[in-house]
Amino acid sequence: MRNIQRILVAVKSPGTQWSPAVAKATQIARATGAHIELFHGIDTRVYVDALDTYENGIAGFEALQSAPYTRLLEQLAEKVRRHGVNVTFVTDVDFPPYESILRRAERTQANLIVTDCHAGSHIAPSLWRFTGWELMRLSRVPVLVAKQPRLYHRPNILAAVDPNHAFAKPAQLDGEILDLGAAFSSALRGKMHAGATAGAAIQTDPIARSAAESLLDSLLEGSGIPVENRHAFSGHAADAIALGVAQIPADILVLGCI
Repeated sequence: MRNIQRILVAVKSPGTQWSPAVAKATQIARATGAHIELFHGIDTRVYVDALDTYENGIAGFEALQSAPYTRLLEQLAEKVRRHGVNVTFVTDVDFPPYESILRRAERTQANLIVTDCHAGSHIAPSLWRFTGWELMRLSRVPVLVAKQPRLYHRPNILAAVDPNHAFAKPAQLDGEILDLGAAFSSALRGKMHAGATAGAAIQTDPIARSAAESLLDSLLEGSGIPVENRHAFSGHAADAIALGVAQIPADILVLGCI
């Protein structure tokens, strides 16, 4: 089973009292004994000819930019410590935001990145949704995008797998998805589900449904996931998975990004 030891929390707004990402990361850290690092990337730019105006050049510029955010992260870290979690914090002047997060995760050998999902149509949330997408697309470690502020309570966890390996998906991807889902299920005392999309035909064709379920059962052999928690969804993957999340209902969705 995957072992979560270091969690990197990408804090978009250090001035907020709390956030879904910080709350969920704190809960997971308490359950697993993991260390949390609160990280804020500062994407302020400076022209080379302006560096002469700062004492110590680029180091002075970065120190000046980091100081207010460091104080805010220190306050946020103190709130996390009250829950008995080992936490540190750091800022870095880097651009673009998603690359600064990935570089920090690699530098600290984080096992999990946690970030907030920001809804809305104005420019900052839109950019952060782009950052979240790039994190999921490029990260070598799992990325948890936290949407709801409420804590997990014996959560339903849905592992979205693909026994058909459509579009040449790597064969080991399903195993990694199931492994991570099992780790969350164990740590949070949740209930594990697995689902796969099998096309619209399974709605009307019993033979197609039976074949899809048999393929899923073969993949899940030895997983410990009971039959009643195995689901064959019909339709396009994106729509089917979203519908499955609502029907279960699932609190955590684990899926691959290639």
